Amino acid sequence: MNLKTNPNYINYLPIIIIILFFQFGYFFSNFNELKLTEIEIPLTNSNLFVKVLIQNTTFYLLIILGSLFFNISSLMLICYNSFAWGYSAKMTICQIGFIKTFFLIGPHISIEIFWIIYSTSLSFDLSLSLLSFFNNNISASIFMISIRNKIKLFLYGYLVVLLGCIVEIFVSPLIYKLL
Repeated sequence: MNLKTNPNYINYLPIIIIILFFQFGYFFSNFNELKLTEIEIPLTNSNLFVKVLIQNTTFYLLIILGSLFFNISSLMLICYNSFAWGYSAKMTICQIGFIKTFFLIGPHISIEIFWIIYSTSLSFDLSLSLLSFFNNNISASIFMISIRNKIKLFLYGYLVVLLGCIVEIFVSPLIYKLL
C-alpha cells in the first residue's frame, strides 16, 4: 500500500501505540505488594479543572504541531502518555480495586483516547498536506482550503478535549462517590 495513494492505514498507528504502551505501563509497574489507604477525590475543584485543561490543551497542541516534525514527537508523546495511563491504572487498581478504578478513570480515558487518535490523525493529514504543497503536488489555493478545513477539525477536536476535562474533573468523581 502506497502512502501517497492511501494514507488511511497510518491512522491505526496511534491505536497500536496506545494499546502497546498501556500494557507496558501496566505490566512493568510493581504495585502488587502496595496497599495504600482509600484515595480522596474532591467533588468539584475549579483549580484542578483549569490545570487539567491547560495540560490537555498543551498535549493536544503538541500532537498537532508534531506534524511539522514528521509526527515523531507526536508518537513519542503518545508513547509516554499511554505508559503513564497503564502505570496509573495499575497503581489505582492496587489501591481501590478494579471496579472503582474502571468507573473512576474509564470514562475520561475513553474520551482522551478518542481525541488523541483524532488529533494524531489530523496531524498525519496535516503533514501530508504540507508535504504535497512543498513538493508542488497541490496549488496554493487548494492548500489554503485544506488548511481551513483542518482548522475546523482542530476546533471540533478541542471541544472533545474540553469534554474530556469536564468528565475527568466533575463526572468521574461523582460516579466514584456513588460506588
